[in-house]
Amino acid sequence: MLKPAACWPLSKNGYLTFPSSMNLPIKQHRRTLAVLILVLLSGAVLRLLLLGHKCFGADEGVIWWMALGQIQHDAPPIYIYAFGWAIHLFGWCEFAGRMPPAIFGMLSIVVIYAFGITVFDRKFALYSAFLAAISAYLIPISQEMRIYSLLGLEILLALWFFLQIL
Repeated sequence: MLKPAACWPLSKNGYLTFPSSMNLPIKQHRRTLAVLILVLLSGAVLRLLLLGHKCFGADEGVIWWMALGQIQHDAPPIYIYAFGWAIHLFGWCEFAGRMPPAIFGMLSIVVIYAFGITVFDRKFALYSAFLAAISAYLIPISQEMRIYSLLGLEILLALWFFLQIL
């Protein structure tokens, strides 16, 4: 029988034990997952609520023309492709133009949770995700057809990946 590496802790009966976050009871994992899904759904509802209600502003109109390829731009390609995809999927409307920033905002909630669980613990991560989901600053940014929600998501991902390699 192969012996596990010395850094793997063994229980009294000789089986491998998992890190403390893995030793939580199944009910607690389900509860955490249920709370996280509830937080994500509340964040999604707040970001998608009245998304196509307002008319485009001047800056949003410029982004619209960039996505259609009518004018040259210096925006990141993923940003413009996301708008092109949304216009193709939802049609020519304000909702379609504002859908990619809303998706980027919802993904930011997930990354904030992952960042919190990496740095601190599960409870802190859930509180952080909840605050991001109901943030009076992040919700309007996720409802504008601008690059700010994508930029925030990219910064969060960069920080989280940086912590992963440390």
